[in-house]
Amino acid sequence: MIVNLVLLLFAVAPFFDPVGQNFGIRWVSLFLMFTLFVPLYKYRKQISRRIFFALVFLIIIMPTHGLFMTAINGGFITTDFSDTSYLAFAVLLLASSPIMFVTDIYKKYFKLLLYVSVVASVLSLVLYFFSYNTHASIIANYLTEKSIAIIAHRGMMGIEVKMIYFLGAPLFFIPLAYFLNKAVSKRSYCIIAILPLFALIATGTRSHIVLSVLYAAWMIPNIIFDSAFTRRVTYTKLAFAGVGIFIVFLFYSPEISEFLQSPKRVELMSYYADTFNNLSTILFGQGFNATTWDYALAEWAGGGSKLELTYFEYVRVYGIISFALFALFCTYLLMSLFKSKDFFEFHLLSLILINASINPYLISINGVVPIVLAIGRLNANKKK
Repeated sequence: MIVNLVLLLFAVAPFFDPVGQNFGIRWVSLFLMFTLFVPLYKYRKQISRRIFFALVFLIIIMPTHGLFMTAINGGFITTDFSDTSYLAFAVLLLASSPIMFVTDIYKKYFKLLLYVSVVASVLSLVLYFFSYNTHASIIANYLTEKSIAIIAHRGMMGIEVKMIYFLGAPLFFIPLAYFLNKAVSKRSYCIIAILPLFALIATGTRSHIVLSVLYAAWMIPNIIFDSAFTRRVTYTKLAFAGVGIFIVFLFYSPEISEFLQSPKRVELMSYYADTFNNLSTILFGQGFNATTWDYALAEWAGGGSKLELTYFEYVRVYGIISFALFALFCTYLLMSLFKSKDFFEFHLLSLILINASINPYLISINGVVPIVLAIGRLNANKKK
């Protein structure tokens, strides 16, 4: 009972307390997760050495390296240490160890996480369509005040539309990928998959919209046709994806053109080119808190601690050597999931990694959860 409560709080936190302002659910759940570490000793011999050393790299070596480079570059001169996401990433991974390595805990957590994600999807749609309702507006104001969601209007293709953006919105790919994969064997699951699909569209974020629609289009052939037929016409998937891409370019061509030709984007790439022109930076990174001494970065960040191009930022903070090891780790996870035919986890991690290329979603709780689910699934397979 206590274990279920701890896992429930840890599943609720990414969606309903991402920054720790909603009764401190994030911090309480994080602390309580460390009480579940006792079973780990029992299962220590069943932990994959590759996964173990990868986690040592992510949890210990990466943060230590980042702090060392911070000290060298003068990032500790100020008392304002705002670049904490990389350290939080390591702590969250460490706290998630019982989920990754104890199969019973993994299964319970995933079940609870799936329920919570569906509830969040439904709530997102309710607020989107019924925000004029008194009760809905009270909930909307509460979510905004607690930094759980951003509710506003955004111009898209010349039309102003409402957006309901949960800070945990990237995790709506969890129910979307899960239920679309389940729909391959039972089509009625498509009804549930519509909820996270619409919730992702309601965020008003182009990457969420494009990725979710293209992914749904990619899955349609497997859902409509039986597996034997699908194997005979594998290129049908490519045709559906091609049509989806054509539609996206048709409707978003001005925005895509603006994105590619924007002077600001060109200047941003010029900033990275200048930054990586330093051999020490390209090899070992700048470390954390670079906005305190890299004034070009501070200007681009506009009060933040990092930019949105996650993989460029990873190289800027840790260097190309560390990035190569991280890329190798992600490739290992993807190949292992594909080989074991765990397509839900494979699709989820792929979507998150693609989405993170132009959004700061990976080095955060939104990136930790898919990695934890991937490792948990691989470890569960090993124990079968």
